[in-house]
Amino acid sequence: STVADRYLYLPLFSAALALTWSLTSQRGKLFPWMAGCLLFLFALISTRQIGVWRDDTALFTHLVSVNRNSLMGHNNLGTLLEKEDRLEEAAFHYSEALRLEPKSLPAMYNLGRVRGRLQRYEEAVYYLEKLLKIEPGIIEAHYTLGIVYREMGNLELSMIHLSYATQLDPKLIRAHYQLALTFKAQKKWNAASHSLLRALQADPKHAEAKNQLHEIWSKLKEQER
Repeated sequence: STVADRYLYLPLFSAALALTWSLTSQRGKLFPWMAGCLLFLFALISTRQIGVWRDDTALFTHLVSVNRNSLMGHNNLGTLLEKEDRLEEAAFHYSEALRLEPKSLPAMYNLGRVRGRLQRYEEAVYYLEKLLKIEPGIIEAHYTLGIVYREMGNLELSMIHLSYATQLDPKLIRAHYQLALTFKAQKKWNAASHSLLRALQADPKHAEAKNQLHEIWSKLKEQER
C-alpha cells in the first residue's frame, strides 16, 4: 500500500487462517518442507519491510518510489532531507510536489526557503513573492523573504518584510532579531537597538541579541563623542 501497511492487517487475517488450516490438514513429509519454505519467504519479506520502516526518510523515500505522484510523500521527504542539510535533494522533492499541485502553498514556501538556503536568491524571491500574492498573511514567507532580500543587498525590502512579520506576530523573537540585523546593515542604530530590546524582552537569555546590542550601544556612544 502507498498509504499504510496497517490497512492490510484485517484483510490478511482471514488469509492467514485459511493458510494455517490448509497446512495443518497436510500429512506426510510434504508439510515440513512447505512450512519451512513459507517461513523463509516471510522472513525475507519482513527483512525488506524493516528497512522501509527504519526511519522517516527511508519510509517516504519508499513511498515516492512506489507512488511518484504522492504530493504528501514528496513534500514530507523534502522536509526531512532539508533537516539533514541535503538541500539539493530537498529542492528536487519540493519541486515535484509543486509540479503535482501548482497551487500548493506549503510546497511553494518550502521551495522558496530551500532556494534561499542554496543562495539561489532570485529563485527564492520568485516563489516567496508568488506565495504572498496568493496569501499575503503568511508570516514565515515574510520572514524568509526579509532575510533573502538582505542577502541580496536590498535592505529596504528586507526591512519591509521583516517589519511586517513582527506586526503579524509580535512574539516572533527571531523576526525582531533579524530586523535588528537589517537595521544594523542600514546603520540605523536606534532602530536596531529597539528591535534587539524587543527580542530580549521576550527572551532575556538570547545571547546573540545581547552581543549585538552591546555592539550597537558602542556605536551610539561613538556618535555621541
